[in-house]
Amino acid sequence: MNGGRRIWVVDDDRNTRLALAEGLGDEGFDVASFACAEDVVDEAGRGTPDLLVVDLVLPGVMNGLDLLRHFKSNAADAAVIMVSGEGTLSTAVEAMKEGAADFITKPVRLRELLKTVARVLETRQLVAENTRLKEEVATLKGRFEIVGAESGLREILEIVEQVARSKSSVLLTGESGTGKEVIANAIHSRSPRSAAPFVKVHCAARERCVHWGGPDEAGPFRGRASGNAASR
Repeated sequence: MNGGRRIWVVDDDRNTRLALAEGLGDEGFDVASFACAEDVVDEAGRGTPDLLVVDLVLPGVMNGLDLLRHFKSNAADAAVIMVSGEGTLSTAVEAMKEGAADFITKPVRLRELLKTVARVLETRQLVAENTRLKEEVATLKGRFEIVGAESGLREILEIVEQVARSKSSVLLTGESGTGKEVIANAIHSRSPRSAAPFVKVHCAARERCVHWGGPDEAGPFRGRASGNAASR
């Protein structure tokens, strides 16, 4: 079940390092162990793991938090579980702010570690799957949303691609049923805001339902309730 999942254990205490590596290896993980952060950074140049279990206090120039920051900057997909003998709340909070997936205090109990590892890897897999599905949906939208070979439609699609990269507001005009909503969806799906919701508002329905409370009420016409049609 855990075959192929790579976990790196980083701890300067040899007994702890070997015990954790052996326990994780017995569960089928592909485990490597390191005594200092610098060795981890060197090895990361040849490939990164799915998860790291990192002691907060390490010898050398880099401590555990430095190593955490390095991976969040250079290999954000790798999850990091921090381990510390200090176990202070402020230390745990700092580690979580820096991007740690979880925080465990020493002495580390193998059963607790295995539960934490399973939870962190499951979350990592769900995030990766969610990202993949979003990318597939965006691709499918762009591929099948608008189909046609007419020169007029090709020209519209070229404009859609240009407009989608802009931050400016876009006004689409045309008779009912001509595809304004389809074009609006196409622009949104190709824009930098595609991950955000696409909210549709029926303006005609809103105008019929607006309650006009007085001459200064916000709206297209001042004093509409009293029959004054002076444009704002």
